[in-house]
Amino acid sequence: MGRGGLRAGTGGSRPTPLSIAELYDTHADALLRWFQRRTYSSEVAADLCAETFATAIESQHSYDPERGAPGAWLWGIGRNLLRQYHRTAEVDRRARLRLGITTPTVSNDDLDRVDEQLDAAELATELDARLDELGPTLATAVRARVIDGLPYDQVAARCGCSVGAARVRVSRGLTALLGLFGASDRDPEVTP
Repeated sequence: MGRGGLRAGTGGSRPTPLSIAELYDTHADALLRWFQRRTYSSEVAADLCAETFATAIESQHSYDPERGAPGAWLWGIGRNLLRQYHRTAEVDRRARLRLGITTPTVSNDDLDRVDEQLDAAELATELDARLDELGPTLATAVRARVIDGLPYDQVAARCGCSVGAARVRVSRGLTALLGLFGASDRDPEVTP
């Protein structure tokens, strides 16, 4: 059957192979936009669009050219999947209501906060690795002052040095970290 699907033949002849890729090229963008307008969710729209084409591939043997063009057949699959999605969502909503379960709403600010926390977690891992590259003397001073937020007299006590030496170690450690992170390339206003 080649790349899959069936195309209506001309003049009542037998169906000829239809490329699912042709259907995709012709209808995918419009189908995706259509799903998006009806679900208000890019993720759900993408899932439904993908499921439409997966269903078309699985059921291409059932395509009947007497009942319409391949595009109409594809859009019919999409309409059926959208109805199924809405039915399932309504059943889920009623079950949550019956059980007294509230669905939390997530704002864009909440999503931004999650992204920031993920970025901070990645940065913390990288910071630990870079601090280890500084050596124990500078790393201890920077961790005590910057991460633990200790005043310089406590940094000095932790490092076993004078307050002046603790200031120098923190300064040298931060300068070295800037170099290790390449901050001078990313932010020209930061000077070591």
